[in-house]
Amino acid sequence: MRNRSARIAALRAKVPPTLDLLAILPVKEIARWAKSRPCCDHHGEHWQSPSALPRERPCTPNPLLEGPKMAEFDRRSVLLGALSVVLTGSWPQSGNVAEFSTLRQVAQARGVEIGAFASLSQIEDKDFGNTIGQHFTLSANLLEEMEWDANPGFNVDDPGFSRLTTFLDRCQELSLRSRARQIYSKEALPWNAHLRADGSPKSRTELEQTLVKRAQQASRPLKGRNAIIQVIDEILADHEGGLRQDPFSDALGEEYIDILFHAAHEAAPDALLIYQEFGPEIHPEGWFKRKTKDYMALLERLRRRNVPITGAALGGFMHPDLVLRKQFFQHIEQLEYDIHITELTQIYGMRGEPKSDGFWPKSVKENDRIVADRYTRAFQFLCDLKRLREITFFAAIDGRNMVETGSLGIEPYSMARPGIFNRDWTPKPVYHLLTETVSKSKLRV
Repeated sequence: MRNRSARIAALRAKVPPTLDLLAILPVKEIARWAKSRPCCDHHGEHWQSPSALPRERPCTPNPLLEGPKMAEFDRRSVLLGALSVVLTGSWPQSGNVAEFSTLRQVAQARGVEIGAFASLSQIEDKDFGNTIGQHFTLSANLLEEMEWDANPGFNVDDPGFSRLTTFLDRCQELSLRSRARQIYSKEALPWNAHLRADGSPKSRTELEQTLVKRAQQASRPLKGRNAIIQVIDEILADHEGGLRQDPFSDALGEEYIDILFHAAHEAAPDALLIYQEFGPEIHPEGWFKRKTKDYMALLERLRRRNVPITGAALGGFMHPDLVLRKQFFQHIEQLEYDIHITELTQIYGMRGEPKSDGFWPKSVKENDRIVADRYTRAFQFLCDLKRLREITFFAAIDGRNMVETGSLGIEPYSMARPGIFNRDWTPKPVYHLLTETVSKSKLRV
């Protein structure tokens, strides 16, 4: 995450194996309920295990209406309906097998990650940890648990990453997937990473070896953790065009990206590897027009070079309104990248001055209405994408986030209330709107 002053349980049904409910229910009853379901499995809102769902599949007729042969997940759905009849005397409502009460439940059912940022001290706090553990599926580390300047590792085989390991262990306790950030960013680049011990510049080969060592050291604690690794962060210039200048990009060009991803994949082959950028997702045709063009071209080149990137990650700071372009995201999907929205939040004003653009909510009620509107519209848009993998809130809990307290170069936005939880850990109305939005979506991963 760059120093920014410019922007700031799934349903688990258990049917006794010895009880075949299909055998004890009238065929007409089964058929009647089957006909109330959608024509195909794309168009319903019933629960399916994410592992059972392919990335894409054609719209196929409901097997229950086609003949005696029954697909596995249709059999499961009928069993659930039949079980409902036996236990309650009524069929589930058409198109719905489960009612979801938490974002965690609906995210698991839809096969996506819905997450929240947390510092190590926050996630270790009982109330904070329990809140995100109950309501989210993922947590991203907020501070220096993995940053290069905090864990240089030049003169040791492994710098340890004790804080990162503690964060990962706590995520495991809370049954949260972790997004580890990050291996490489200009802001966290050690001042001497490109220099030898005597202060002289490293050769091209030495620079490559430095990057490989860094990626392997940072990725090693993440092996076997089912983690998402944010490998690089905001490497494109906002307006000047091309890569942001630093000793590695100047010497190696785009090749340094390839080196980092290949080394990370070798060290943690089970992890998802993502490239994080900011800007194109919120204003692709205006303020970030040049960057958007460069971003798409870079994604295309990386795909042609078979760089092991699984996902394109984008921030999602909205100030003050939301601008999302379907064509932009469809292009990413066509390149076969998953989509990660990694820092979704609502702010006001620009360049660190909350009132500089003449807009500021006049009351808490107006503020909450704006936040609810922006988040709901964002979820409605994003949940329509075929390859959505993650939506993570940068400031999930009011009063316990860096938008309101100020840090990382962000001017404090006191009382901005960007969260979906109140400070006392209770869900705000927007939380329930988002749960309903995801539940009603046609999202399949």
